[in-house]
Amino acid sequence: MKVKNSGLITCLMCAIPMILFSTLTIRSRALIEVSGTILKSEEGHVPGHPHRLFTTYTIQPFDEGKTIRYTAHGNDPSLERHLPVGTVVEKKKWQLSYFINGEKVSDFPIRFYAGIGFVGILLLLIGLITSMRKLLTYNILQNNK
Repeated sequence: MKVKNSGLITCLMCAIPMILFSTLTIRSRALIEVSGTILKSEEGHVPGHPHRLFTTYTIQPFDEGKTIRYTAHGNDPSLERHLPVGTVVEKKKWQLSYFINGEKVSDFPIRFYAGIGFVGILLLLIGLITSMRKLLTYNILQNNK
């Protein structure tokens, strides 16, 4: 008799993408590090995708070093896409919120992504527990023969 692990496979097929989606999105936002004054703002769209807009900012860092470029896309990890020239932006690495002209902006939906990750972990645990129960039941039945 063969033990079927279809429950584990189904849970893994759902759980792994959910966990990866949530953690990679949170990580993408956390890794952004930009501080300075916006000198230039250019809007555009991804070639071949006219509805996928982005804004590229040229930013003068506070330390007056070389200007940097930051591209904000229309998704959750990115900072705001419609900031005027002269705006002071400060986003530190590993923080999800940032400051615009000294005012804190907390626009990242952390509860949504944490919820997706939590559901993914639950599915993973359910799949593993179900699989272990089937395996234990199979072993008990084999030993009783």
